[in-house]
Amino acid sequence: MQAGPPLEALLDAAAHAARLGAWGGDPATAAAVLLDVGAACLALHAAGRAHGALSASAVMIDGEARARLLDPPVTAPLAGAAPDPAADARAYAGLVRSVRAAWVPAGDPFGDVLDRAAALAGPEAGTPDLGRAVEVIRRAANDRLPGWEQRPRLRRAVAAWESTQPPSVPVAELGAPVVASPGATMVDAPSPRSPVPGGTVVDPPAALAAPPASGATVVDPPPSAMPPAAPSSGPRYRLGGAAPPAAPTPTPPLPAAVPPPPPAPAPLSGPIRIGGPPVALAAVAVPAGPAAAPAWPEVPRRRRGRRLLKAAALVLVALVIALVLAVLLGGHAGEPGLRVLRAQVSTATPQLDCGGQAVVAGVITTNGEQGEIQYEWSRSDGVPTDGRHTQTVPAGATSVPVSFALTVTGTGELREDISLTILTPARLGPFTATIAYRCTGG
Repeated sequence: MQAGPPLEALLDAAAHAARLGAWGGDPATAAAVLLDVGAACLALHAAGRAHGALSASAVMIDGEARARLLDPPVTAPLAGAAPDPAADARAYAGLVRSVRAAWVPAGDPFGDVLDRAAALAGPEAGTPDLGRAVEVIRRAANDRLPGWEQRPRLRRAVAAWESTQPPSVPVAELGAPVVASPGATMVDAPSPRSPVPGGTVVDPPAALAAPPASGATVVDPPPSAMPPAAPSSGPRYRLGGAAPPAAPTPTPPLPAAVPPPPPAPAPLSGPIRIGGPPVALAAVAVPAGPAAAPAWPEVPRRRRGRRLLKAAALVLVALVIALVLAVLLGGHAGEPGLRVLRAQVSTATPQLDCGGQAVVAGVITTNGEQGEIQYEWSRSDGVPTDGRHTQTVPAGATSVPVSFALTVTGTGELREDISLTILTPARLGPFTATIAYRCTGG
């Protein structure tokens, strides 16, 4: 994952003009960053964790122009302290106020929306409500800031930051080894891809024997000139050049006298003979008539027709098998575009007391393609929710966090099922989390 600028640098863009230029945020940029950070915090809280150090310096813009949380400190879990989602909510309220002051002009109606969200997340008295704060920002962004999901200014900031990034120092020049922090989220320790100067990347394979040169002759020495064979002696041939000098061998004795061969038999009669002077051919009269039959017999037409039918039948069977396999394995596997693979929902507070509030966090897993997801929340008691939602998914993002906040007041008992249903690109679900409420009023 490519790392872009930290949120702290974007909020003070004038101090980082050397890398950001004349960059500035706007209300759409504020909505995108705050919704990313809020969804990430809600997902942590739903898993029973808390960040504990939320601030502008703990938020990084990645290569896809999305805001990501850096790893929370590990000192609190080691000391045995319980996670504190309320502290995250109050820190989120401070982040909302900082973003509003930097990127939302005075008098812009979206500034009032952010003020309300900050009051919900960090109230002066009472319980912080991070889920409602995030939902207030989401609804206002969808209603008043069309196209905020495209993040054009954040993409320009990432491009400017990466284009002016200082060159990295090779690992061989560092005085100490680079060690990645455990569970690093944004940037892991670099792995050197180029060899150290003077090192060898790949040893070349042994050279193959070249073929004989043009005009060279492969010579096998005669048996009389060959030395006694050994199991590991060299090849018994040479490529071109003169043959090696043969070892001196004793001269064999002369063979006994051989009688002369018998005279050759008379040539066979006929129009053709081999060797000797040509023989005159006698004229032969050829009777007129139809042309002679061909030397090769024809394949019967019925046999050829059967072969063609067999070939056509085999092709048809292969096509049917391919079609059946495509249906069984799922025809959507090769289709381009965004697909939802699965989803899950959970809540950190399944049991509520008087005036309690629960946040149901969901995570939608996709195939990483770019597109839009439409989903809706529903309640088992039939009370209508805020309807259908649309979430833009950039290329490379495989997890999409969503959330639903439920606040219950009054005395009595209630068992509520909160369900998430994926509507597009294909209907999936519902995925349900159950919340129990009990208030005796005592």
